[in-house]
Amino acid sequence: MAEKLDIDKIEVVDEIIITKEPVKDTKTEQVPVMHEELIIEMRPIAHDSSASLYHNNSIKLEKNILKPVENKTNIRIYLKREEIEVSRTPYVKEKIVVKKKPITETRTVTEEIINRRSQRFTNLISIFNNIR
Repeated sequence: MAEKLDIDKIEVVDEIIITKEPVKDTKTEQVPVMHEELIIEMRPIAHDSSASLYHNNSIKLEKNILKPVENKTNIRIYLKREEIEVSRTPYVKEKIVVKKKPITETRTVTEEIINRRSQRFTNLISIFNNIR
């Protein structure tokens, strides 16, 4: 009696999971921002012709600001400044393409089998014949 190898193939399904997950990253950018600063200067009043021209054009301003302070007076001045506003907008950066392709490869299968040699039978026959 002898053995021979019977080689069959079976199909096995492997599952592969592709996971998309967000990756946090820090992005730093330099942004110029503008703001106004208040500068207060104290100047002596000059009584020349250019000063009188200034006084004639802004009489109302002079009456309110340049008159001697008798009571506590508040002057409101608005200063502008820029603030940074950050918003995030999602966009498609890249797309993922998933493909399957069959690949055929050759594998070597090595198994031990039992095989009886006819030489042994021949030796047994010759011994059996010698006994007769």
